[in-house]
Amino acid sequence: MARFAVISCGMAGVARQVPLPTFQGTRIFTRVIALDWMHCKYLGHDQLCYGSVLSLLTKHILPGDPSENIRQIWNDICYFYKEQSVPCRFRYLNRVSMFERKSPQYPKLRGKAAEIKYLCGPLLSVWQKYMNRRLKVHREIELYLTMNRDLEEILIVNRRELALPEVPKNLNICVLACSGCCQT
Repeated sequence: MARFAVISCGMAGVARQVPLPTFQGTRIFTRVIALDWMHCKYLGHDQLCYGSVLSLLTKHILPGDPSENIRQIWNDICYFYKEQSVPCRFRYLNRVSMFERKSPQYPKLRGKAAEIKYLCGPLLSVWQKYMNRRLKVHREIELYLTMNRDLEEILIVNRRELALPEVPKNLNICVLACSGCCQT
């Protein structure tokens, strides 16, 4: 198989060749790939999944009406933000309109990419607090949120690297969980 190259800039700003067969000879910069991750994951997949989780919590799992339930969830998220020193936070997530749309659309969380990126930990914590462990679908949602958090931690630890120095063993599991759990 022929090796294809991509021109990219390293930490020192020096251009170098990086083998990347996916793009088959095209010249693409790493910043383009990072933007695709932001738009596809944080401003795409995660908005839909997190909105769906919040919708389940507010409408089906918690006993009060949705507006009361989202205020309780927001209090839990704020507590997590404070305890864990989350670097980028939602300023408010205390209205159902932050993730509910007019029918027949799916729930989709509103927010900036960084706010959504750092919501994975707080949302996992909230889900674990209110989920029913006897229900398989609740355990699957917990698995998805856990793997999504693990994937984000891997990316945060290696954020200054051009590429992952060594592919962590659980990276493939995380990526599969993040792409496949919502399809069942």
